[in-house]
Amino acid sequence: MSAHHITKVPIKVIINGKVRYDSGTDANQETMYSGFIRDITTDSVQTEPPSVGEFMQIYQNLCLHYDVILSIHVADKFMDVVKNAKAAAFKGIEQFRQMRAAKNILTPLQIRVIDSKSISVGLGLLVLRAAELAQTNTTVTPILVDLERLAEQISVFVMVDDITYMRAGGHDKKMSLFSIGLGALLDSKPILSFAKGDMTSIDKARGYEGGIDLMSNLIKEKLRQKKSYNKIGILYGGKISAVQDTPRLAAFRQEMTILGFTTFMASVCPSLGFYAGHRCLGFALMNDDVS
Repeated sequence: MSAHHITKVPIKVIINGKVRYDSGTDANQETMYSGFIRDITTDSVQTEPPSVGEFMQIYQNLCLHYDVILSIHVADKFMDVVKNAKAAAFKGIEQFRQMRAAKNILTPLQIRVIDSKSISVGLGLLVLRAAELAQTNTTVTPILVDLERLAEQISVFVMVDDITYMRAGGHDKKMSLFSIGLGALLDSKPILSFAKGDMTSIDKARGYEGGIDLMSNLIKEKLRQKKSYNKIGILYGGKISAVQDTPRLAAFRQEMTILGFTTFMASVCPSLGFYAGHRCLGFALMNDDVS
């Protein structure tokens, strides 16, 4: 991420009052699902967004190196990350100005907070596109307009392998999966859709491979609609090596390559993994692009 000048702002996972996995250094995201997560009761786990103070620290670290900060975050409807980022940007205006002036940096700092209206790899797609657009040396306003438009076109489809994990969302008002009417799907593999900041249950699959087929078809249908960003993200709750050679998934990736799309795989971050669970699998695309 350093090559693209991307700074990660992690969401905390708090287990029995202790912050874990907030920096990614005390546990391996790929392996946490198969062991530790299974032994945790849902009532002992909660997620927490970065605080205003934490955002202030991050902006302080960046303000002497950049004139523009694009602060892109998980959908505001799911967690108060965007809210806290905006508060920090406003609160720190004078402090950042003074810090820059002390280093003889007289140009004003611009911090633009953007709601990705997405999660996980969907958010990642928007961040990657932002980094690419920034390298074109275009002024910030048209980039901001493009990103806000593209955020409306991100779709993430997630298959939950084990419905038990979805109960973990019950205590979190913004991430409650039962709030979308999944109580009757206990013998199925629900397919969830995340788009435009909303989360809905769109289907249920028979078996894991059936879920891959269903989500693959949803992605291909989207691609038939319009020109899309040339990268497609795949997320997985566990060791990526355990699923990347699955025949149906490998066939989908090969088909996307033939069509000119790059696919990449990423482990589900703990903050989403505690709700979607071990072996959750998802696809993400940005079904539009800049001219």
